[in-house]
Amino acid sequence: MRKFPKNEFLTNGHISAERRLYNCRVPTHSHEFFELEYIISGEGAYCVDGTDYEIKQGALFFITPVNFHSVDMKNTDFYNVMFSADMCKMSILSRLFAGESTALCEDEESRMLISSIISEICKNCDNTEYSSLLLETLIYKILTLSESKGERELSSDIARAQLYIMENFKRRLTLSEVSEHTRLSESHFSRKFLSETGKNFKQYLDELRFAYAEKLLVYSDLTVMQICNECGFDDYPNFIRRFGTYCGKSPSEYRKTHHRDNICEGTDVNFKKL
Repeated sequence: MRKFPKNEFLTNGHISAERRLYNCRVPTHSHEFFELEYIISGEGAYCVDGTDYEIKQGALFFITPVNFHSVDMKNTDFYNVMFSADMCKMSILSRLFAGESTALCEDEESRMLISSIISEICKNCDNTEYSSLLLETLIYKILTLSESKGERELSSDIARAQLYIMENFKRRLTLSEVSEHTRLSESHFSRKFLSETGKNFKQYLDELRFAYAEKLLVYSDLTVMQICNECGFDDYPNFIRRFGTYCGKSPSEYRKTHHRDNICEGTDVNFKKL
């Protein structure tokens, strides 16, 4: 399974955007960056973390560095926006990755607005400041389509912490380091994190790591020890024991039960930029 690196896909290190016409099958993969795809027309299937979604007009797909996805597009006209975390305010980005991976824009007025914003981003990728403002506007619009009314927004401190954890959970990460990143004392950060997320720091970090380990067991051919290291665990026996407690099965048993081949065994691509 391939991981798309930031330096290969983000031409200026921050953002790349373009309109595409695809007739393709792309196997399960992951990114080192964030990705938004907005469907103008076409059909097919879009699979995110094992859940299949229909490709159709107005569909929006949001992929984070911890998601795995594959696509099967048939004559699909769509916008693709790939970007690094520093292109958005953390309070905005955290709301997006904490929600669903998909949204559907059903009214024509909103479709025209979204298309216009992304088109402008495509034309101005070299202007990082301007494209950042456009991207934040786009995400705000997407949030109005996907979020429940009255849903509480995280404070900027905790949003910053969540994003930092997402970007660094694959290595040794401590409460002290994350609290320092937010410029809060450990005790203040711990109370605030628990209050706003409903989980303490260790529980939140462990759940992110084990969820990622599950995906690697399902979609990759990495050994269990490699997965242990890839998910930020430095004690293999402890990983085996705790994974069993978390999932109810050992990593090997989980793989035997849940492993699935990529929905596309190879890549058959016929596309062009528009």
